[in-house]
Amino acid sequence: MAITTRLLAGAFLIKDGRFLMMKRAETRRFYPGIWGAVGGHLEPVEINEPRTACLREIYEETGLTEDDLYSLDLRYIALRRRGDEIRVLYTYIGYAKTFAYADKTDEGTLHWVDQEDVLGRELSFVHRRALSHFMEHEEDRRVMAGAVHLIDTEPILEWAPVADWYGQ
Repeated sequence: MAITTRLLAGAFLIKDGRFLMMKRAETRRFYPGIWGAVGGHLEPVEINEPRTACLREIYEETGLTEDDLYSLDLRYIALRRRGDEIRVLYTYIGYAKTFAYADKTDEGTLHWVDQEDVLGRELSFVHRRALSHFMEHEEDRRVMAGAVHLIDTEPILEWAPVADWYGQ
């Protein structure tokens, strides 16, 4: 069996304690009706530049450009397996200068959600774990990585910092 990869990049944008989130359309094949980040698949030319893909997806879905944002940083890299596919999700968190956006997508609807309400939404497992960690450690600017694994059929995802290390 050949294993393939699916690379995805998404962002949660924050302004004044509110998170810009997408409620995915019920017609979507993956995660219908689930709340999540703005984002999508990396294009082949973006394979080594997930931030470029993230900015493209933000623009395609919201009309916001890099000039409308600040401190858009890679915060989480999550790996999970589904059958013969490994999915790698790059999650960026950044700050918006404006609440205004152009709802340019048919993938779902965009909403500004108060921080205290974010975790009460129906989220994917990985997004829930990333947002929970972020809310507890917002000042920790390190990139965190984790792999979803099962313990007694329950998914587990533990974050570890990606070290800036140069081995022999």
